[in-house]
Amino acid sequence: MLMAETIDRCGLRFLILAAWWVILAGTGAPIAARVLASFAAAMCTVGLTDRLPGRKRAAKAEKKDKAPLAVRLKKFAASALTRRNARRFMTTALILLLFSFVVGVPVWYYVLIAVNVALTVACFAAGDRSG
Repeated sequence: MLMAETIDRCGLRFLILAAWWVILAGTGAPIAARVLASFAAAMCTVGLTDRLPGRKRAAKAEKKDKAPLAVRLKKFAASALTRRNARRFMTTALILLLFSFVVGVPVWYYVLIAVNVALTVACFAAGDRSG
C-alpha cells in the first residue's frame, strides 16, 4: 500500500528530527541555532537512511492522483488509522509520559500524549481494516 509507506516514511523523518532536537538540547545553544542545527542534522541523517541498501524503490513513479480532496482524505485516514498504528501511537504516548517526569515543564508533553491517545482511540474506532 503506497499511502501507508508514505506515512511510515514521513513518521521516520519526524522521529529523526525529534531525536536530533533532543540530542542538541544539552548543548545550551540559543533556540534559533538549535532549530537550524536540528534540521540540518536531520536532513543529513534522512539522506543517509535513503541510501541504505535493501530498501525497495519503486521503478516507476506513481501518477498524480486527481481524485477529489474528500476521497484522498478518506484514503489517507484508512491508511493511517489501523490497529498497527494504534500500537505505535500508544507506545509514543507512553514514552512521552516517561519523559514528562524528567523535564521541568511537561505541558507540551501532556498535549502530545493526549493527541497520541486520541489517535489510538480513533484507530480502534475506525475498525479492523488492516494491520
